[in-house]
Amino acid sequence: TIPLSLLVTGLQLGNLNLLPGKRLEIEGVLVLFLRLVMAPAVTLLLFQVVAWLGFTLPETARITGYLIACMPVAISCSVLTDRYGGDTQLAARSIFYSTLWSMLTVPAWFYFLNFART
Repeated sequence: TIPLSLLVTGLQLGNLNLLPGKRLEIEGVLVLFLRLVMAPAVTLLLFQVVAWLGFTLPETARITGYLIACMPVAISCSVLTDRYGGDTQLAARSIFYSTLWSMLTVPAWFYFLNFART
């Protein structure tokens, strides 16, 4: 189903109006903030609380959790919104912009995590 999901998402992205002067709506900005900033921050906080409680996570599991939390909106999001009557255009824009911005935020989060760890 992943290739079909990619095909449907590609078609939805092809229908987007991404003109240079067109601004992203508040819903899109909120999605980007929650997915690329808040999700990694909450994950970091959660892992810190777990460590303070005395539980130890293997470094590989911890780094994998951070990496998953930093990832952009899933490609299946637009397929699900299309299937269940959600805002497909918002989902497609969220996939596009979160993937674009994640090229900056993912390395920034990992730089921050390495800096905070040392």
